Amino acid sequence: MCSIVCLLWPELATAQIPTGGLELWLRADADVTTDESGYVSQWVDQSSNGFLATQSAAANRPLLVMSGLNSLPVLRFDHTDDYMTLGDILDPVFAGAGKQFSLFAVVLLAPVMSDAGYSILGKYGACGENHRQFKMGMRDQVMNMTTVTPNGASFYNVRGTTSLAHIPSMVTYQYDGTQSGGGGLDRFMFQINGAPETVTLFATGGALFNLQDVTAQLGIGGWVGTDGTSCGDRFSEDIAEILLYNTLLDQNDRLQVEDYLATKYGITLLPVELTAFNTVLDGRTALLTWTTASETNNAGFVVMQQAEGRGQNPRSWQKVGWVDGHGTTEVEQTYHFQIDDLSPGSHRFRLKQIDYDGTFAYSPEMEVAIDLPAAFLLTAPYPNPSTDHLYFSLMVKRTQHVQVVLFNMLGRQVATIYRGMLAAETARSFSVVSASLPPGLYVLRVEGEHFIATHPVTIVR
Repeated sequence: MCSIVCLLWPELATAQIPTGGLELWLRADADVTTDESGYVSQWVDQSSNGFLATQSAAANRPLLVMSGLNSLPVLRFDHTDDYMTLGDILDPVFAGAGKQFSLFAVVLLAPVMSDAGYSILGKYGACGENHRQFKMGMRDQVMNMTTVTPNGASFYNVRGTTSLAHIPSMVTYQYDGTQSGGGGLDRFMFQINGAPETVTLFATGGALFNLQDVTAQLGIGGWVGTDGTSCGDRFSEDIAEILLYNTLLDQNDRLQVEDYLATKYGITLLPVELTAFNTVLDGRTALLTWTTASETNNAGFVVMQQAEGRGQNPRSWQKVGWVDGHGTTEVEQTYHFQIDDLSPGSHRFRLKQIDYDGTFAYSPEMEVAIDLPAAFLLTAPYPNPSTDHLYFSLMVKRTQHVQVVLFNMLGRQVATIYRGMLAAETARSFSVVSASLPPGLYVLRVEGEHFIATHPVTIVR
């Protein structure tokens, strides 16, 4: 056996992180014992408890990678059979301490997509008997937590297509200890790299119990049952550090832990703690509202929009506005921004928060859909007056034959712009070469099966 004690970050080994309530602190750069092949057999807890994570079976040991996140050591789990066990430590850790906890972990995920949960920490009970009690996990596009309940209550953050694969991730889970049964999404907080994530109730099994209820061992990289063997949900890729508190850390203490981890592993934190981002639609007007709990050197927010007309591919993100930030503050701030005259189709919005030094981070995305309000939508031709080209677009509510023509003031048709079928709710753009026409007044006429629309046009030189 080969004992490895890593002291690559001595200045952070005594980092000023909160110690009150710190019950488990595992660091891949401290007190890791490997076999001759570099696979981890023991991992010593750095809290005052001195717990010991072990794996006696060589085939189930994670690999110690010396140059991992930010060139620091990590334990690499293969998502097949690697895991470690800490024993039944939740009993002494949480006994008499209520139900609150705060968990921090620094991980790197592999792009493995399935319904498996990928436990960072997990306690199951009797494997195969649905005694799921405690799990903090992640996979490519999901953060999840299963609490201690009779039948399992799961809380998820589903990120849609926003992948976490190969992105150094500092994850924060907090639970306030409330015991009411069912629902209760406000009792849990998930964050990735300092940015809050939406919490979703996946399943509920009744009132939440103490974390020490029902004897079972706690596993790293997988759910572990009463006999210390893995019950599945094995983690995929790297775990660098884990801190577990038996209390709900306040904002200052939580930020202190997050700053320590972010600095150590080179993770860029959102300098603004965004606690809410909502979009309310009123006709063709979208009102964006967002709230921050705290801000650090926040210059402000670029409001960005990505429009998608019916039947069209998404366009690139465009800046539609700027809202000044409040610099550095611990006082909650609420911001508003209004976007008018949205065209029919889908519209996505996001915020680009910019620091005074130019550092920036993006918020989650919000989406709204604008329905076509009438039988057709004809945009005003532009530029009008026109010198060389004229542009406009047309959308119809249902598929039909459409004719678009241009008349002069004598009523003579001077150009046929379009004649044919137009698909429902599909924006069609048109361009007219006005430079080939004499200066003067014209009328653009659009005729469908059940509508006629006209618009005056002026051509100048």
